[in-house]
Amino acid sequence: MSPSLSIMTDRIAALLRDQAQADGFSPSRLSGVLYARSEVDMPRYPALYDPSIIILGSGSKRAYVGDVVHRLDPGHYWLVAVPMAFACETLTATDGPLVGLSIRVDSAVLGELLLETDEGADNAGPVPPGLCAAPMTDALAGAALRLTEALGSEQDARVLG
Repeated sequence: MSPSLSIMTDRIAALLRDQAQADGFSPSRLSGVLYARSEVDMPRYPALYDPSIIILGSGSKRAYVGDVVHRLDPGHYWLVAVPMAFACETLTATDGPLVGLSIRVDSAVLGELLLETDEGADNAGPVPPGLCAAPMTDALAGAALRLTEALGSEQDARVLG
């Protein structure tokens, strides 16, 4: 993880430890954005996720989809493109709880965007998975940090929606 990415994810974790007070998923000040928090490690359990982008400030999760394991941690995010059921494992951070954000994704809009970016491409290949883990980028971490900062302010959250 780059130094700038590490600084941003540490700041996201600090803000979310203050904002995300309830264990599990809980509403934020902004519709479509949920806080995630876990004070304890949770061995594999069945989970159902709606289409969303999941970003963690601390801790980690593993999604078991068939033989594939998708890791989620401050250096990786999940994109859940369709409603997905899978086995999930939650691990807290060594210095505190797992904290993160779940940002709802509109499946219809996501589909339209994928079609627009895929125009002219050969679509005869395999169907992409409904869940993927990807490395966190400085740009996405920066956006997540700005969102987390805005969620901490009632006025800023109201401006966003």
